[in-house]
Formats: sequence, structure tokens, C-alpha cells
Amino acid sequence: MATTATSLFATAEIRAADPGWGRLKGQFVYNGDPPAREMLTITKDIEVCSKTPPMSEALLVDSQTHGLANVILWLDPSANTTVPVHPSYAATATKKIVLDNSGCRFEPHVCVMRPTQTLVIGNKDEVDHSAAVLLTKNDSFNVVVSKQGQQERHFKFSEKLPAPVVCPIHAWMKGYLIVKDHPYVAVTDAKGEFDLQNVPAGEWTFRVWHELPAYIPEAERNGTAEKWTGGKLTVKIVDGKATALGTIRLKPELFAGKK
Repeated sequence: MATTATSLFATAEIRAADPGWGRLKGQFVYNGDPPAREMLTITKDIEVCSKTPPMSEALLVDSQTHGLANVILWLDPSANTTVPVHPSYAATATKKIVLDNSGCRFEPHVCVMRPTQTLVIGNKDEVDHSAAVLLTKNDSFNVVVSKQGQQERHFKFSEKLPAPVVCPIHAWMKGYLIVKDHPYVAVTDAKGEFDLQNVPAGEWTFRVWHELPAYIPEAERNGTAEKWTGGKLTVKIVDGKATALGTIRLKPELFAGKK
């Protein structure tokens, strides 16, 4: 069954009508002084988990650029709209996507995959972990991953929102899993930057999300205030060109009191 699904996915990518392709990039910035990171309380397996004292990853702001990490932006097509996918993405259609337990934290903090790919939940630590993922379209699960072991999971459907990933054994651990049926998902890096390649040309709606406020409702872009109802941002991708969203500044109040 997996082979058939993969074959169909790759064929759809290669045979998709060529709309032309562009690029989307930008930077999200925390418009205030970088907040101090919260030290998390270790309640179990202290000898192992205290080797690298865990700190909250809910709000990561670069001290130099004020760039905001882990802002998620994804192309959100209207109902019954098929998103053309560039043939270059066929090479990763069956890739194994690794979500590790490492240093008693999830790595990466935000994990992105497609339904044709396989999620590998690994464990580099010398203690057992578990991974509990609450999903809406696919079956939720909670698996134990023994030390130096791994578990694999497959998904049939795209998920509307990032799904929280927690470890019931170590309550402070948290990450997010994103499952989309297209590859046009970006997660900002440590400097708040993102760069989506080979996006289909045309006018598209993107959603912007962060784990604290969820959908980003408003922003200042290139000096102009904008309202993003439901985190929606309309962008025109031009064939053969890079569309730069520029510097997107987010108010500290958006993240207050939600850690």
C-alpha cells in the first residue's frame, strides 16, 4: 500500500500542470527586548536530564537580530483546490523524517512532514521516553521509545494545525508535528528567517502560526500595520522571481501570559 501511495504522489508531482515557480522569503522579528528563557523543572531521571538543563523553547528570540524562531508559515489552499508541486520535491516523497528525543527534549522542536513520508521517533538518551501526539485527522498515539531505540509511524491525512508532541514520562518536554499534503511549509530559523523554494506561481493564502498565540492575528510589515484574520496572509508568487515579505515585526503582547 505504501508503495502505491508513494508512486501516485510522485506521479502527481511530475505531471502537475506547470504554473511557473517562484520563491517566498522573509524574517519574523520580536518587536521588543528579547525575553529571558524560562528554566524548566526536571522531575524525573534527573541524573540524565540535568546534563543539559532544559529551558523553555516556547519563545526563542535572537539576542542580536531579535529574530523569532519557530514561526510556522504554510500554504493554505481553498477547498477543492489542488496545490501544484514542483518535481524537485518528488525526491523526498518517501523520505524518513526523524523526530529525536535528545537531551530530554524533542529535536527538532517543530517537525514537518508529508503523509507519504515516514515519521521515525528516535531516542538518543540513556533513559526511556514516550511520544504522545494529539491528532485530529489521523489517529492519535502514545508510544514508548526505549533508550537508543526508535518507533515508526505513518499518516494518511493532512492535519489542519500543528499537533503538540509531549512526553508523559518527562512532563516538561514539548514539541510540534506538522503533517501537510504538500511541501510548502516553512519554520523560521534562529534568526527568524525562512525561505520557501519552488512555490507555484499565483495568488495564494498562507497561514502564520506560533505556539504561544497560535494564529498570528496582526503584524507590522515593512513599517505598515496589517491585520491577519485567522493568521491569513495573501501573497502573490511571481514566476521566476523571489517574493520578499521583508521584515515582519510582532508585538510582545501577542506572546504575553501564554508561556
